[in-house]
Amino acid sequence: MSFGFSVGDFIAVTTLIHKIRKDFVGAPSQFRDISDEVRSLSIVLQDVGILVEGDDPNSQHAEELEHIANGCRDVLETLETTLDKYAELQSVPEKAVNGNIGRRMKRAWKKLKWEPDDIRDLRSRIVLNLTLLKSFEGKLTSQIFQSIKVGVDRLNERQDDREHREERQAILNWITTIDYASQQNDYINRRQSGTGEWLLTSPQFQEWVGTKRQTLFCPGIPGAGKTILSSVVIDHLHTRFLGSMNVGVAYVYCNFRRKSDQKAEDLLASLLKQLAQGLPSVPDSLKILYAKHRNGRTRPSFKDISETLQSLVMAHSRVFVLVDALDECQMSDGHRMAFLAELFSCYSKCEMNIFATSRFVPEIVRQFKSGLSIEIRASNDDVSAYLEGRMGQLPSFVQRNQPLQEEIKKCITEAVDGMFLLAQLYFDSLEDKTNPKAVRGALKSFQKQNADLAKDGRSFVLDNAYEQAMERINGQKQGFRELAMSTLQWITHARRPLSAKELQHALAVEIGEVELDEENISEIEDILSACGGLVTVDEETSIIRLVHYTTQEYFEQTQSHWFPDAETNITKACMAYLSFKAFGPILRQTKWDVDQRLPIHPFYGYAIRQWGDHAARAPSIYQEVADFLDSRHRMDTMSEAHLEDSLVLCPPEAIYYELPFVIGGLHLAAYFGLSEVIKVLCTRGYDVNLPAIGGRTPLSLAAENGWEAAVEVLLATRGIDPNLKDRMGQTPVEFAARSGRDRVVKQLLAKDGIDPNGVTALSMAIYFRHHNVVETLLATEGVYLDLLGALKSAVISGQRSMEKLLLATERIDLTLANAYSDNLVVLAIERGRNDLAELLIDMYRADAHARDDDWVPIALVLAVVCGSETVVEKLLAKGNVDCNIVDEYGQTPLSVAAGRGHAAIVKLLLKQNNIDPNMKDKEGLTPLWWAKRNGHHAVVELLESYTSTGVESTEIAV
Repeated sequence: MSFGFSVGDFIAVTTLIHKIRKDFVGAPSQFRDISDEVRSLSIVLQDVGILVEGDDPNSQHAEELEHIANGCRDVLETLETTLDKYAELQSVPEKAVNGNIGRRMKRAWKKLKWEPDDIRDLRSRIVLNLTLLKSFEGKLTSQIFQSIKVGVDRLNERQDDREHREERQAILNWITTIDYASQQNDYINRRQSGTGEWLLTSPQFQEWVGTKRQTLFCPGIPGAGKTILSSVVIDHLHTRFLGSMNVGVAYVYCNFRRKSDQKAEDLLASLLKQLAQGLPSVPDSLKILYAKHRNGRTRPSFKDISETLQSLVMAHSRVFVLVDALDECQMSDGHRMAFLAELFSCYSKCEMNIFATSRFVPEIVRQFKSGLSIEIRASNDDVSAYLEGRMGQLPSFVQRNQPLQEEIKKCITEAVDGMFLLAQLYFDSLEDKTNPKAVRGALKSFQKQNADLAKDGRSFVLDNAYEQAMERINGQKQGFRELAMSTLQWITHARRPLSAKELQHALAVEIGEVELDEENISEIEDILSACGGLVTVDEETSIIRLVHYTTQEYFEQTQSHWFPDAETNITKACMAYLSFKAFGPILRQTKWDVDQRLPIHPFYGYAIRQWGDHAARAPSIYQEVADFLDSRHRMDTMSEAHLEDSLVLCPPEAIYYELPFVIGGLHLAAYFGLSEVIKVLCTRGYDVNLPAIGGRTPLSLAAENGWEAAVEVLLATRGIDPNLKDRMGQTPVEFAARSGRDRVVKQLLAKDGIDPNGVTALSMAIYFRHHNVVETLLATEGVYLDLLGALKSAVISGQRSMEKLLLATERIDLTLANAYSDNLVVLAIERGRNDLAELLIDMYRADAHARDDDWVPIALVLAVVCGSETVVEKLLAKGNVDCNIVDEYGQTPLSVAAGRGHAAIVKLLLKQNNIDPNMKDKEGLTPLWWAKRNGHHAVVELLESYTSTGVESTEIAV
């Protein structure tokens, strides 16, 4: 209790009142009223005491309480004196505990004449203090309740904040789980102080960062340090615009090894996520998109991502987008061009600046020809700073010899000619030198290679540097040599980047063993040391990788020399790992069970997902692979693991409801396209039509993944039914169409007995933008295709090239005046596609009254709302149009046009013979009222000149 008087003072008041109450025992009846008032005062004092003990009153309350307590004490002391006037203490006998007679003191009331004035004043004072105490109690109670309310409100706010944070994170993770921040941190931490300052201070960069809607293209030779400089620019922008919520910075690091998660939509999604993260709250456009897909647990389409990205860019005053190593963005299926096209589309509409690095690739250079450009080269200062920062890694005799250090820096800086990578390789080659003569001998060889650089080009010099690195690796003792070669074999042939833990466990696998021996795991430091500087570990991600993509290119060119049996070795290691007794058999498995396994066995995730990709590249061991898949024990292991992955062999309910599942060896062989293995398994009696859970057959899996050889083998198998549908009613043809496998589509359509009339094949091909499949389906005779439905899909997904393709075919029937075809006009108008609406109206007899269900506006009214004068004119030209038709508000097309000020459309409507210019809507308002109300004077003049009927007296004056 923190108020102006002590706790003892408050207790003294309550003690005094308790004493007085005891004194009233046996008092004459004249004292009854004041006794009751003292009792009430005692009760209120106790209540206030309890409230004060449980709370911390403010200074104003403390002062008020002190004043009341002092008043109570004064009146009680006066009352005590008065009572003493009418009573005296007497000794009376009392039986003691031990049976003896004792004595105690008792107040005896004197028989004095009652003086009511003595008590009347005291009663008034007690009542006053009682009133003050009750008032104070009410204030204190109100304060406590308010404090409780504030506390509850704060708890609710924190709960709301937590829920908002959780929702925000859920939306961001739904966009993409890919995060480039860890790479940015790793690259910027590798930078030597001062590196890249020449770029930041260059006129080109200063103009780029200071000008809105500008591009800066930074091409460079391999190994020039483009990625490090990209990280420098990103860090500079983050620092410069720190705290500027209206300035967005988003970036991607393209990597030739990350094909599975760097498709065009993946890269755009990452940019979208980063811009959303920089805003204080999730934008409404993103919330709407998330809500649209949440219930169906679907992913956003390319169009969804593009449109939302543009809306987020427009929400900023400026946006900087940075793309490193654009040349490493995958070209297959047109992903690089699609990404660039969308990026420049956004750039043309928004306040966006683009920064990109790349090798000198002509098609990329052309994209940036109209913007700023500066070539990336490792400056002498940057190379020298890099070498200075690594001097401590050289032998001690170098560290003690300052002139030799300067000689090393000077020689390497001159020899690399702007190639950071070459400086790294040269420096690494000095680490095993044992004396100054050996160091100087190496430096001379660098100078010779510099002469070769001018003569034979940089690729020759890099290859030569890699050759020397491999010679050093092979010159090690056997154990380190084998460790290095196995490591390089895994890293260069892995289907995705491996973590250090994954690689350590992969290297520890022993063929023929039933479990992993922990003592066979090599330390990551020893692995890096054995690889002679060709391998590094990213500190932020723990990904182990080659030092540069040119290292990968070198090994791809020389793999037949260094790693002729790599795919076979890796396949065997994966199969051996998956055969460990720790992994099976488990016949009923959930996603949670699999998730629990992965942290304990870090290589399990890679082995289960990628073994088949390696097996497809190791045809010589197809018999061993067939035996592996034919094992019931192994198949149980394979089946349960695929529940965790996205192999689409199992629908979501198999994961969440523990449904029993069937995934045979034949399904997995078909999924990975192992045609020779399929032949072996079919000869062993596998049912070629056996559906996995979800109804997927081996043929549908092979078709979806485009394995032509596997499809051919399956179609040739006796008893095959190529028309079997999965539980969603989709056939192998439809799976091939949705995946863009036009050659497989042709294979399937050529099969005797196949039903080519897939309900969704054409629409799926359009939705997933597979132009080649659409052409194949349109060119196939005897196939029923829902061309109008397909055209609608093309309009919805904004694919104009598909629209042209469909409208150009002679097979589409646009002469039908049915509700479905007329929906296309409505759809085109809704999406602002007046050109398409006009084309459709010209191509068939459109019904101007067409509706798309009950909630879509009448086509004519919708065209009026959108101000589409030409569309309105074409609809009216069809004849037999009721111009007085009303929408859900009872408004005619004329009312809508008048209210929106579309004078040209009003003229068109007034020319119609059956027009009623004074027709009222549900509110009793005419077209003229709406024109006047909204201040469209030209429309008012048109309407008043057309009819002599003015604004009715019942209408509201404008």
